[in-house]
Amino acid sequence: PGRSRRSPRPSRASVTSMAEAVGKILDFYTETFGPPPVPALNIVEVQGANWRSQWSVGTLLLPSSQFKKDFDLPALASAVAHQWFPLKIAVKDPGNDAWLVDGMAEFASLLYFEKTLSPAEAQEHTDKALVKALGYEGTISVRQAGGLEKDSPEYRSLVQYKGAFVLRMLRWVIGEESFQKLLTQYLQQFQNTPASTEAFEKLASEVAGGDLNYFFDQWLNSSGVPEFKQEYTVFRTKDGYKIMGQIKQDLDLFKMPVELQIQTDGDAEYARVDVTGESSDFDVVSQRKPKMVVIDPREKLLRMSKDIRISVLVNRGEEFANEGKYNEAVDQYQKAIDIDSHNSLATFRMGE
Repeated sequence: PGRSRRSPRPSRASVTSMAEAVGKILDFYTETFGPPPVPALNIVEVQGANWRSQWSVGTLLLPSSQFKKDFDLPALASAVAHQWFPLKIAVKDPGNDAWLVDGMAEFASLLYFEKTLSPAEAQEHTDKALVKALGYEGTISVRQAGGLEKDSPEYRSLVQYKGAFVLRMLRWVIGEESFQKLLTQYLQQFQNTPASTEAFEKLASEVAGGDLNYFFDQWLNSSGVPEFKQEYTVFRTKDGYKIMGQIKQDLDLFKMPVELQIQTDGDAEYARVDVTGESSDFDVVSQRKPKMVVIDPREKLLRMSKDIRISVLVNRGEEFANEGKYNEAVDQYQKAIDIDSHNSLATFRMGE
C-alpha cells in the first residue's frame, strides 16, 4: 500500500521478516500494556519520506528505507509502542509531558528486548540506548527538551532515550514489583483522561510508599549525570570477605541506589549501595575472594565514564556523517581520539 509503481518493490523476504517481528512485538505489548486501540495494525510504505515513522490508530507509516532485510528492529519496536503511547494513553501537555510518550515508547522497546533476548543481547540494546541518551546531556532538562523539534537529534536523545532511561532507573529505585504495579495503575487510570508528569509522579510515590519528588526533580527537571569513582579495601573474615570503601561522584544533589558487581574466580556477586551526595561509604560481604569491584555493570543508571564518553562522541560523529555533515563528524571523532588515541573505532571512523 502507498507504493509508487516506479519504485523498486521490497523483497518478499524482508516484508515477511518485518511482519513476523511486528507480530511478536504486538503480542508482547498486548500482554504487558493491555490491548491496543484497535486489533489490527496496517504498515504502510511511504516513498521519499525524510522522517523515521508516523502513526495513527491502527496504522504505522514507514519510509521505504526501512523495508530491507536488516531493518532497524529497535526503531520498529519503539514505533509500534506508539499505538499505546500516546494513542491509548495520551498526555495533557505534548511538550512538557513528551517523555511519557516517546520516552515510554522507547522504554517499551527496551523492555521487549529484555524479556525476549538473552541477557547479553538485551544489554547491547541497553548500552546503545544509554549512549544515545547522553548525546546532548548538560544542555537542557528532559521536560524542557519536549519543546524541541520532534525529529531533531536533541529531542530524540533527551526525550526519547533519556526519558526511557528515567523509567528504567525508576524501576531500579522502587523495585520490579512496585514498578509493575505502577505501570498497571497508570494504564488503568489514564485510558480516558490525559496523563501528566505530576500525576505520574504522584502515582509513583503512592505505589512506592514514599515521596519520589527528589527522583523526578533530579532526572526530569535538571540536567547533568554523575561520574563515579571508588576506593575500597578487602578484608578476610571468618565467613568470607568484607569490602569496605567509598563511592564518590560529582553532582551536588544526588540520591540513587548504585549496583556493585564483585568479580571473583567464580560467579560474580552483586550488591546494592545507596549513594547520597558527593561521597558515600559502603560495606559489602562476598563469599569468594574479590578480584575487582565494578560500579553499575548492567547500565542501570544514567552516568558518564571515560569509555561511555568516547562512545557518545563516536555516536554523535556517526549521526553527523549520516546527515552529510562531515566537518562536524570529524570534530566529534577527534574529541574521542583526544581522550584515547588508541580507540580503534574512532580512528576507523575518522579514516572513513
